[in-house]
Amino acid sequence: MYAKILTNTPASGDTPEIHFGDHFQYSLWIEFMDPNNEKWYGCFSSDYPVDDPQSFNNVFLDPLTHTAFVVVGGFGYLVDINNRQIKLKNEEHPLITCILQTHNPDYFITANSMCINIFNSEKWIKRIIPNLLTNNIFFTDQISTKVFGNLTAPEIDHDTPLDFELDLITFEFRINSPI
Repeated sequence: MYAKILTNTPASGDTPEIHFGDHFQYSLWIEFMDPNNEKWYGCFSSDYPVDDPQSFNNVFLDPLTHTAFVVVGGFGYLVDINNRQIKLKNEEHPLITCILQTHNPDYFITANSMCINIFNSEKWIKRIIPNLLTNNIFFTDQISTKVFGNLTAPEIDHDTPLDFELDLITFEFRINSPI
């Protein structure tokens, strides 16, 4: 089982294609292989050119639950690979700029310039908003049940990232850098 971003539009014909979205000015193609070794293509619409370096695209796979979290142009899709359906579509602004897949517990964690969102394989779980205005939030690592990362805050210093940790059990968010 796998999920991978394609750099070219696949040839139509032998492989099933599922289109996700209402308009397709721009699209990102993902090749999926389900647990039965059946290949299919997902075409995800985007408001932004997917080959633009500013456009954030990524895919993470959870083989135990047969789900994938796809980010296309900053919008998130939770995909059921077996049923070839969208479980959830996250079209919030600001756009997703970072994603991390955690294990034990198993989550897809996304960040944008203002907050962190946590999803399991079925649904959105929790939103965490830092207690200061942020510009960027990035994840760096997971150790045990904690996620580590850094963020920038315009009220502190645009160029100095602040380290943070997020407890995946209690959802406690703590900035570890002096403010």
